Amino acid sequence: MNIPPTDQLVGTELPSGEFRIRTEENDRFVAAVHADPLPDGFAHPVYVYAATQRGIGISLGGIFAQIGFTMEEGPMLGACTITISQPLRVEIIYHVSGKVVGLEHKVGASTGPFDLMTVQEQLTAPDGTPTAEITNVYVLPRRC
Repeated sequence: MNIPPTDQLVGTELPSGEFRIRTEENDRFVAAVHADPLPDGFAHPVYVYAATQRGIGISLGGIFAQIGFTMEEGPMLGACTITISQPLRVEIIYHVSGKVVGLEHKVGASTGPFDLMTVQEQLTAPDGTPTAEITNVYVLPRRC
């Protein structure tokens, strides 16, 4: 198993991207989950997760490939922290940025070797206002 040293990946900026929450998509989601109607122009808060995952300029597989891990190896979401600073709005283009903020190599007594990769992503409104931040900790099992 050839894993790059932690200090080579931690702090790595991810390619940025953009995401727009379409009014129609938001309306369908709100109806599908039977959520209370939102004021005009506002998006459901679940879009914080969707926008960061879909808007960042690299796929999860691309992020994991940085340490020689593939989607076929079975990554898992171990933890997720979401902070919303401003309500999300429909039909504006959010800037999505992120970076790898942690990588730990561990060995579980019954699970064997695995990595914990922590990725932090931010949504920023067009005027530069920070809107939301999400931190995901991925559990990446390592097969020996």
